[in-house]
Amino acid sequence: MKLKAGISAICLLALGCAFAAVPAFADPEYSVIYDNSGPGSYTTNAWSIFGSGVGAYTATNSFTLYGGEVIDGANFYAWFYPGDSLTSVDWSISSTAFGTPIASGTSVAGPNTQVATAFGYYSVLEETILIPFVSLPAGTYWLQLSNAQDAYDTSVWWDESDGSSTAYESGSLAPIPSETFQILATPEPSSFLLMGLGMLALAGLATRGKLLA
Repeated sequence: MKLKAGISAICLLALGCAFAAVPAFADPEYSVIYDNSGPGSYTTNAWSIFGSGVGAYTATNSFTLYGGEVIDGANFYAWFYPGDSLTSVDWSISSTAFGTPIASGTSVAGPNTQVATAFGYYSVLEETILIPFVSLPAGTYWLQLSNAQDAYDTSVWWDESDGSSTAYESGSLAPIPSETFQILATPEPSSFLLMGLGMLALAGLATRGKLLA
């Protein structure tokens, strides 16, 4: 009787652990896996990513992954004229500067949260890019931003950070100071789920042992 009760308790505990882990997949909390904030963030300068076609500006920054990751977003910071805001931006991730994209798309604006005022005039806004779960092995990659569109149809500048990344602008391989951004990833599967599965296996072995006894 005690063994049966013990098995039931183990099964319930394991199932509870497994169900407790489900929200981690339904509503994941993103983690910052690369942060290129630096001493120049929000105060030093900014580089244009505005416009399309002839005369458009593009900027790209490197980031390094030390293990395999599933990328699902990025934060970046941009300067605007007072009252202006981002409406959309083109993004891509590649393995070389201005190289063939591994993934690319257009992201709508958001959250347009002001984090600073640069030179006592420009609004520095936080923006988030949604990336559709791009799986990348360890290595160095490049985040490229271009064709930024804003409410005033004037200019958008990517905030300079002077962080550790290497950066280039508009197809030139003459380096520029790097920009402020973070790469976001989906956390690994919950350890509680793995523990729950293990406990279910142990419970099954215990039951089998009782039946054979």
